[in-house]
Amino acid sequence: MNTILWISYLVVTLWSIINIIFYGMRSTKMISWSLTVIILPFLDPILYYLFGINRRKFKLFKLKQTEKRKLYSETYKELKGGEKSIHNFGEHKHDKIASLIRKNCYFAPYEDNKIDLLNDGEEAFGAIFDAIEKAEKFIHIQYYILEKGELLDRFYELFSKKIKEGVEIRMLYDSLGSHSLRGKLIKRFKEIGVKAHSSLPIRFGNLLFTLNYRNHRKIVIVDGKVGFTGGFNVSDKYIKPISDLGLWQDLHLRLEGPIVNSLQRVFVKDYHFASNEDILLEDKYFPKMETKGDCIAQVVASGPILNTRPSCNSIWP
Repeated sequence: MNTILWISYLVVTLWSIINIIFYGMRSTKMISWSLTVIILPFLDPILYYLFGINRRKFKLFKLKQTEKRKLYSETYKELKGGEKSIHNFGEHKHDKIASLIRKNCYFAPYEDNKIDLLNDGEEAFGAIFDAIEKAEKFIHIQYYILEKGELLDRFYELFSKKIKEGVEIRMLYDSLGSHSLRGKLIKRFKEIGVKAHSSLPIRFGNLLFTLNYRNHRKIVIVDGKVGFTGGFNVSDKYIKPISDLGLWQDLHLRLEGPIVNSLQRVFVKDYHFASNEDILLEDKYFPKMETKGDCIAQVVASGPILNTRPSCNSIWP
C-alpha cells in the first residue's frame, strides 16, 4: 500500500511541476506553486489545476484572438478624429503609467470627459434607467450577475419599450455569475428581440477549464454617448435589504465624452468573443467623440490574452 502511495505521489508531483514549468507566467509564481505542490502533494495539484494553470495558451483563447478582434484593441477608431483628445501628461510619473496601460490594454487617456460618481444602488440604476429611456439607436449592456428580481424586470420592461421604438439591444452575461438566467428567463428577453449571449457558456467538461476566467465586467453603453461602469451588478441586494447583511453597497460611474468610445470597445471585443458577430465594426456604433467636461480618464481592461493583469474594468482620473 505504501508503495502505491509513493508512486502516486511521485506521478502527481511530477505532472504538476512539469505543467507549472510549461504553463507558468512568472518565475516567482512557478517557484511558489512548485514548493506548495511538494508541501501539499495531493491537495495542491487539485488547487493548481483549478486556479493556477495559465489557460491563455489554450486553443480556446487562440481561436478567439482573430484579426478582427485585434482591430478593436490596437488601432480601430482611437486615432480617427480622436487624437486631439488624447492627453499627454507633463509629469513623468503619470505619463509612464498612462503609457504602460496603453501598451498593454490599447486604451489612451482622454481629455474632455464628464464623470459622475454614483454612490448607491438607487442612484446608479436610476441614472442607468434614465439613460435607457432616452436611447435612440442602440443599448449595450454587460454584467457578471443578472439576477431575477425587480431590477431585472425593470430592464425587461424598458427593453420591450425601446425595441418597439426600433432601438437595437445587445446583452452579455456571465454564465456562472448569472446562473439563474437560463431557460424561460433568458428566452423571455430573446423573444422580444434582445440579442443575448453568455460568456464562456458552462457545458459538461469545461467548467474547470474556465472557472478562473469568468467575466466580471459591468458595462452599459447607450448610443455610444453615455456609459456606465463600476461595481453594481443587477441584483435587488443593491436596492433593498433582502438578508441580515442589509443593503449591499458599491460605487458606479456615469461617463460622457471620448472615454465612452474606449468602454464601447471593451464591450465590442467581448461581444465578438461570445457571438462571433462582426456587425459592431460599423461606424454607427462609434459616434464622433464629443467634449463633455474637464476630466481626464483612461480605461484599464484585463483579459486572458493580455500579458499583464490589471483590474477588470476601471477608470482613473
